[in-house]
Amino acid sequence: MATRNVTTKRSTAKKAKTAKKAKMAKNVTSARKFTMPRKAAVPKKITSAKRITLARKTNINSKYKSPKRYTRNYNDCIMDKVNHILRPATPEEDVRQKTLEYLHDEMGIPYNAMETEVPLTDYKKGKRGRMDIVVYGEKDGKRIPVMVVETKAPQIPLLDEVYLQAYRYASTEGINVLMVTNGNELDIQIWNEERNAYEQVASVPSYDELLSPETIQAERIEEYQFFRRDYEDLFNIFALMEEKERGCFIGYNARIDKAPYYLNLAECLLDTSIKVDTLSLSNYKFVKDGGIRFTSFGNASGGKYIGLFRYFLVKDKRDNVQLVSLTVMSCQNGSTLLIVAVDDFDKHHNSLQLSMDLFSEVDNGTMRLFHNGRMAVGNIGQIKSEIVREYVLSKADFKLKDSTHFVIGELDITRELSFENDDVRTLVSNLIEYALLRDELRKQATCGV
Repeated sequence: MATRNVTTKRSTAKKAKTAKKAKMAKNVTSARKFTMPRKAAVPKKITSAKRITLARKTNINSKYKSPKRYTRNYNDCIMDKVNHILRPATPEEDVRQKTLEYLHDEMGIPYNAMETEVPLTDYKKGKRGRMDIVVYGEKDGKRIPVMVVETKAPQIPLLDEVYLQAYRYASTEGINVLMVTNGNELDIQIWNEERNAYEQVASVPSYDELLSPETIQAERIEEYQFFRRDYEDLFNIFALMEEKERGCFIGYNARIDKAPYYLNLAECLLDTSIKVDTLSLSNYKFVKDGGIRFTSFGNASGGKYIGLFRYFLVKDKRDNVQLVSLTVMSCQNGSTLLIVAVDDFDKHHNSLQLSMDLFSEVDNGTMRLFHNGRMAVGNIGQIKSEIVREYVLSKADFKLKDSTHFVIGELDITRELSFENDDVRTLVSNLIEYALLRDELRKQATCGV
């Protein structure tokens, strides 16, 4: 699937009367004005006027509860609502997640229109730093930044240095609106083209107002929704050929008699209309169905797989939370892969890449998925399949198709696959268990155990 685009730098020329035409300009106060030429160097020092902040009325820390804590590698973590990853539970991260809720609830910004920890190198090569939160609109099929948010821990006062940091970030891409907050105080400013300055707004703008200025004129980015096709449409030969051509879910080498069932499983995994409330796991405990995330994972050979994944949180016996993501997608070599990937903070990897062309059978209304245990470990190379089978069977009760293959699942494909059905839940439970047990063995091999 295509990665998200970033926009090229827009012109910095002044446009007379632009601010007067913008809805937000009506809210501008003169209590704070910091002048800074667009794309020019940020002044080293700003003379502070008395700060009037929206946070006198809007205390995010008291308005929203702290996010749920999870343990990962014996560290307290917080789930990022936008990027769907675990981040270390710091005071600043607590404020950032509460700010995301505020932006969503009070300004009507969809979570899908926000990103966290956005590197400045996305916009300018060699530029250092990361923007805490960026809000996007869409223009000409591309995501364009319309607001940058700088968050600080509650004990950090919003002094000039904090604003300078936000100004530097905003000037990198000529972003019109910025926000700074430590959870206790909050300030929103808009760029006044006539006065060549950021000026404070007196009231909170809406998402539509962020997109409305003539210099932007962007469209809304809505929350992502996945729509399944009707079961009968899975067998439309023209639709299947088009899907193979797109190369999203089905590889171009997929057999046309098996392709509908690949697509059925792919769409089932991404169908969040049915939330999973439990999974049967032997060595792990189900925590949560996380929903859909757009991300990428790599494998031992350097391959990269980008797309939509359904992810789940599970706990191991030491209460460490694991993020496990599943999807069906096409590969560059034309194959169709069932991928199970695992997160580990900054590192993400495919634990299992099951070729559905090789490891699936369709017979009498049933699709059987199996695997031979093959596994690669970084620079070590392949681990013998019999070692993998012995380890997995010592930990969990997997059926064997024959002496060399695990049975991962058996699906009734005479109907639309759904998480309401036991066979689908059993398949997903087995995939998660199998992938995490493989990861345990992988770590042991890496450590020389």
